[in-house]
Amino acid sequence: MKNIIQFVIFFSCLSGMSAQESMSTEEIKASNEIFNRPEKNPTFPGCYGQEDSVFLFNFCAHDLMHEFIYDNLQYPATALRNGTEGNVNLRILVEKDGTISDFKVSEPADKPEFVEEAIRVIRTMPKWDPGEMKGIKIRSYAYVTVDFKIKDGAMIRFPPEDLRKIFTKIKEREEEQKQIHSNPPHNNASERNSVHPGGRNNPMAVFEGPMFPGCENETDYQVKKKCSHELFESFIDANIEYPDLAKANKVKGTVLVNFSIEKDGTITNIKVVEDIGAGCGEEAIRLVKMMPKWEPGTRNGRPIKVDFTISINFSCR
Repeated sequence: MKNIIQFVIFFSCLSGMSAQESMSTEEIKASNEIFNRPEKNPTFPGCYGQEDSVFLFNFCAHDLMHEFIYDNLQYPATALRNGTEGNVNLRILVEKDGTISDFKVSEPADKPEFVEEAIRVIRTMPKWDPGEMKGIKIRSYAYVTVDFKIKDGAMIRFPPEDLRKIFTKIKEREEEQKQIHSNPPHNNASERNSVHPGGRNNPMAVFEGPMFPGCENETDYQVKKKCSHELFESFIDANIEYPDLAKANKVKGTVLVNFSIEKDGTITNIKVVEDIGAGCGEEAIRLVKMMPKWEPGTRNGRPIKVDFTISINFSCR
């Protein structure tokens, strides 16, 4: 199973809060803009009640989407006969009511039969949980990858890991903890053995995402994640070079780069999946290649390979 995390970094010639982030709640409600940096990303539905753990919620949503896709995907007959494989990367627009209203294909442009089938399946999806800004539903993008692979003459369906069983166990443990704290024994055993949200012994911490290096001494996971994010942003800001051609032609927009973070933290499989031209895609790749080894993602404490997608926004006023 691919583990896809979307990590969004924006670069601008002007520092400070973006116009969208500074909007009031009334402005957000009235706005029909597409928000590039929502506080809550749109997600495939079905993971209600898991919102207290962002990583588990996102993995649940991803796995349910994954399961839906491969339960409904039909491998194009001609491609299957010819042994043709590939993947389709799509950017979809999720409206305020959760409907999917627009598709943009990042790749591959030369395999229309795969694109057609991927879009067909996505059109049949139920309404998504829309993105949010300050608790208000907004229009925002999501990114979906559909793999077409063959083994022994048949399509590989990539069965996702059933995280719902884990969620059931988590909820059972939470209920046990509630009982312990509502009916504490006379000694201090319940306090010593209790599970603290955000700690390393937290049963919710099944997955930990990869971290940009430099925060290894932080013991609290949420603090470490915030530290890693800030160092990553600082790295981008310190090293990005706005291409002269893009400046001269006032080219602005978002470059989408996908890469893998291996079990040892090395970065592999770098590719631009959406470009705006004028040298911006090349600059995004150069930045990724400059990065040091990351701390790899883990599941149940074991290093795993994670597919990462970053969006670098080039805008200069």
